[in-house]
Amino acid sequence: ALNTATGKLYRPWMTSVIDVGHRVIMAAVVHEKEPTTADSLAVLEQAILPKNSVDYPFYGKPDAVRCDNAKIYQSVEWLSAMMRLGITPDPIPRRCPSMNGIVERAFEGFKDGLFCRLAGYTDQYRALAKANKEGAIPAPLLPGIIRKFITTEYHLRKHTALKTSPWESWHDNLDVADGLVIDLKEIKDALKL
Repeated sequence: ALNTATGKLYRPWMTSVIDVGHRVIMAAVVHEKEPTTADSLAVLEQAILPKNSVDYPFYGKPDAVRCDNAKIYQSVEWLSAMMRLGITPDPIPRRCPSMNGIVERAFEGFKDGLFCRLAGYTDQYRALAKANKEGAIPAPLLPGIIRKFITTEYHLRKHTALKTSPWESWHDNLDVADGLVIDLKEIKDALKL
């Protein structure tokens, strides 16, 4: 991505929250630098709170959150927020990315369905040389591009394990959904650092 204020290229990070039961991406946020605990809590808040959007209606408080072993998910701040929210942290074992397969598959969907179409994209870590030659996406445009991909492609594509799309799966199961009645103030207070 291209930071349009500084003219510098950087490799963006993305934090997402995915409802594993329905494969719905509850929230996805692009970061210029490696996300902090505060960044991750802000993304979780975005996932939990209603978005009041017809094309992106997904929200709800999960019973558990599975995440990798990054330091931010082991921090006192993260674990305290999980406790205040009544959410069980469920870290995957070290060196077992298959335990987080649904999230890994979603990122593969981004890589194969969106990122490969973007100027300067390379799946090699720190490969900014290609971006220098082929161009890059202006950073302010990236969140909108990602949201458009989620709402017009990812959520509407049939997932093999679901035998339907994430959009249909989520909507078809609203009558038995848990975590949709939430206290907004309680959620916001619990996620403050």
